[in-house]
Parts: sequence; C-alpha cells; structure tokens
Amino acid sequence: MGFKDQLLKAGLVSKKQVRKVNQKSRKDRKAKQSTREAKGVVEARTKAERRAERKRLQAEKLAARRERDRVREAAEAKRRVDQILQSHRVRFRGGQQRFWHHAPDGRHVGRLDLPASLAFDLHCGRLAIAYRGPADAFEPDVLLIPSEVADRVEKLDPSRVLFRNPSRPKEPEEALWTIPT
Repeated sequence: MGFKDQLLKAGLVSKKQVRKVNQKSRKDRKAKQSTREAKGVVEARTKAERRAERKRLQAEKLAARRERDRVREAAEAKRRVDQILQSHRVRFRGGQQRFWHHAPDGRHVGRLDLPASLAFDLHCGRLAIAYRGPADAFEPDVLLIPSEVADRVEKLDPSRVLFRNPSRPKEPEEALWTIPT
C-alpha cells in the first residue's frame, strides 16, 4: 500500500486529488523521457570523452618526457663541455703580459698574467679564453684552450668562451709581438 493510498484511506485526500497528482506525475515522467537522450548518443559521448581524456594524458606524458630529455641533454652537454675544457686546457705559470677579458658574470673584467708567447697566440687567434664551473662563482676557473677546441665548446655552450679573436692580425703587427732572442 502506497503513501497516496494511505492518505486516501485515512480520508485526508479525495480520489479526485489523488487522480490529479497521478496525472501530473505521469506528465512529468513523460516530459522527462522525451527530453532525455538515446542510449547510443550518451554512449558515443562518453566514448568520445574517454578518448579525449586518453589523448590529453598521452600528450602530457609526451611533454613530460620531452622536458626530461631536454634537461638530461643540457646536463650531459654541460658535463661534456667541462670534460673538454679540463682535458684540452693549456697549462701555464704566471707571466709578464697582462691580458684583460670579460668575466663570466658579464659585469666585471678579469685579468690573466700570461707569458708573452701565449699572449701572442691569444692575439693571433690560436688560443681562446674559456671558463669552467658556475659563472656566478667568486673566482671561476678561467683557462686557455686551443681555437679548435673553442669551436667545439661554442657549439655546445657558447657562453663558456669568454674571449676569442676570430680575425688574423696583419704581418706588421705580428712583428711587434716577436720577442728578440
């Protein structure tokens, strides 16, 4: 026995009122059924939503993988540059020729006291100045490298080469740098 039947039996509502309520509920139910979508349409929409979600997740995974690869390659290039610089550095002890260059931070000027022969090679473009380690360190490791090595370093990280003379000096100028024996 339903709630409507209990109200009718108790005399709280009339048969006419119960009939009106039943008709109204039937109308509402039919109106709701006429506006709902067919099962096929609903299933197609949910499939499309799932497909779009899968594609979005795949795109996110691909972007994350590319970012990881980019970070890994950057770290590998940094290690490779440091290794190249360490293995091809030109070792020297202090000298009388002062050679000024830009510091790695770009705001200061650095000074190298070089032997005359190395200063001449820097002037001629046979040597270049590069640095190892972080650019913002108090005193980064500034070193001399051959010009060919500077080419390789510039391909990997152009900011590591501080000074390089790409043009060859003219003959009369070289005579000024020669050391009489």
